[in-house]
Amino acid sequence: PNGSGKSTLLKLLAGLREPSAGHVQLGGQALGKMSRRSIAQTLAVVEQQADTDDGIRVFDAVALGRTPWLSALQPWSPADDAIVEQALVDVDAVHLRNRLWRSLSGGERQRVHIARALAQRPQILLLDEPANHLDIQHQLSILQVVRALPVT
Repeated sequence: PNGSGKSTLLKLLAGLREPSAGHVQLGGQALGKMSRRSIAQTLAVVEQQADTDDGIRVFDAVALGRTPWLSALQPWSPADDAIVEQALVDVDAVHLRNRLWRSLSGGERQRVHIARALAQRPQILLLDEPANHLDIQHQLSILQVVRALPVT
């Protein structure tokens, strides 16, 4: 039921909140002792609601999912472009790629959030009501995409 702590639990599991007692482990390591980059290379989170007022294009918002994998020694590459494009295909959002974030509907934003998480290429994907704001066709489509992913 609403208010039972589902979102709080997911935030604890993702390391976005610290537990008041005990600790959360990821791959046998205490999450609190891991670097944010290491956590982000292992798991991605799609929250119920996330927003920005920045004038960012959809492609760039999805490309943020590649951030944990980039460094001075591993800059953006054509492979990263391909990963972002595939994530947009997976959520049926290719046609949105050049639109500004703030021009999207709630359902379109949710699909872009899921695409960003897919572009992150995590082993674990935490979804907090991933079909929130989606029409029934896109709810079924997104859930099929998620089911087919090689992630936990």
